[in-house]
Amino acid sequence: SGGGTLAAFIAAREKSVRQLITVAAPIDHNAWTEFHNVSSLTDSLSIQPYTAALANIPQIHFSGEQDKIAPSQLTKQWATQLTGSFAQTNVRIVMLADVNHQCGWVEKWAALSEQYLGTR
Repeated sequence: SGGGTLAAFIAAREKSVRQLITVAAPIDHNAWTEFHNVSSLTDSLSIQPYTAALANIPQIHFSGEQDKIAPSQLTKQWATQLTGSFAQTNVRIVMLADVNHQCGWVEKWAALSEQYLGTR
């Protein structure tokens, strides 16, 4: 999950990135800490200054509906910030009904990869 956040920072800075794909990632750690009512990650970079750079990068964010650690509503909230309307972005959030933060991904990954990423 944290790797997806790191991937977003890299995608924002690296001009050669053609697509951002995350799995159960809390992209905006400020929203994540607020949601969980825990101390802010004060020494960590914020994704907010990078949203403009990310707005033009096609994205797929895989999220489990049962994920209580990185809930999909936070990903949707962050995606809305990219252009002001989730419907207007090139961000796709793929929800998986029977998946949480830790369980269900391995069993579903081959099918997800083939369907959304064109790989086998």
